[in-house]
Amino acid sequence: MFNDVLTSSKGPGIIGMGLAIVVLGGFSGLGLMVLNSVGYVEAPIEDQIKDQLVTLDGIAADISDERTAVQMYRERQDTLAKKPIYEKRLARQEKAGADLKAEGEGLNTSINALGEEWESYKESYRKNERARIKGKRMDLSKTLGADYKDVKITGANPIELRAMLSAGPRGIPYEKLPLDLQDLLQFDAEEANAYKVAIGKIEKLKGQNIAKFNKQQAQLNAAQKAAQKVKDIARKRREIQNAKLKAEAKRKEAAREDANAQREQDAVNRGRAAGRMVNLVKVRAAQSRAQRARKAATYYDREATTKQAEIEKLQRE
Repeated sequence: MFNDVLTSSKGPGIIGMGLAIVVLGGFSGLGLMVLNSVGYVEAPIEDQIKDQLVTLDGIAADISDERTAVQMYRERQDTLAKKPIYEKRLARQEKAGADLKAEGEGLNTSINALGEEWESYKESYRKNERARIKGKRMDLSKTLGADYKDVKITGANPIELRAMLSAGPRGIPYEKLPLDLQDLLQFDAEEANAYKVAIGKIEKLKGQNIAKFNKQQAQLNAAQKAAQKVKDIARKRREIQNAKLKAEAKRKEAAREDANAQREQDAVNRGRAAGRMVNLVKVRAAQSRAQRARKAATYYDREATTKQAEIEKLQRE
C-alpha cells in the first residue's frame, strides 16, 4: 500500500502533509507540557531539558524516516522514468544476441559442410590409392624381412595390405607397414576399428543366417523325408496289391493247367484202354505250365510279404 502511495502522482503532497503533522504534534506536546507544569510542582530544569531533548530526538527520527521515504519515492520515480531507456537497451542487446546466435549457427553449418566435404574427399582418396596400388610389386623387406623382398600387392582393406609371397598369399596388418605406405594408403586406427566392428556384425549376422538356414534346411529335409516316406509306403502298398493280384492270377492259371493236364491224362488213359497209341506231350506241357504258374504265385506271395515288412520298417522310423 505504501508503494502505491509512493508511485501515485499525489505522493509528494501526502508525504509533506505527514511531515507537517509530525512537527505540529511535537510542538503541541511541548505546549501541553508547559501548561501542565502550571498546576503541578515544577520539575527540575535538568529533567525538563532531558524530556524535551528526548521528544526532539523522536521528532528528528520521524523526520528522517519521512525524508528516507521521500528519497525512495524520488528514486523510484527516476527508475520508472528510465524504464523505456532500459527496455530499448535490453531490446538492442537481445537483437545483438539473436544476431550472434544466427551467425554462430551459420558458422556451425559451414563447419559441418566442410567436415563432410573433407571426409568425402578423404574416403575418395583412400579408395583411389588402394585401387591404384593393386598389382604393383614392392620391396617390404626392410620392415618385414627377407620373405617380403619382392611381393605383389593383391589388394588393401582398412586393416591390412594383401600381398602374394613366394610361400603364398598373406595379409599384412597396417601397423607393420612402413609409415610412408601407411600415410599413402591413409590407414588409421579409427577406420580399422570401424571396419572390425562392421566385419564382426557381418560375421555374427552370417552365423545367425547360417544357423537359421541349417534349421530351415533340417525342417525341410524332415518334411521331404516324411513326404517321401508317405509316398514310399503308398507305392509299396500298390506293389503289394499288384503282387497279390499276380499271385492269385498265377494260382488260377496253375489250376487251369492242372485241369488241362488232367483232361489230357484222361484222354491218354482212354487211348491206352482202347489199345491206341498215346502221346504224353500235351500232358507234360500242361503240367509244366501249371508248375511254372505255381512258382510264380509263390514268388509274388513272397514279394508281397517282403513289401509289407518294408512298410512296417518305414512306419517305425
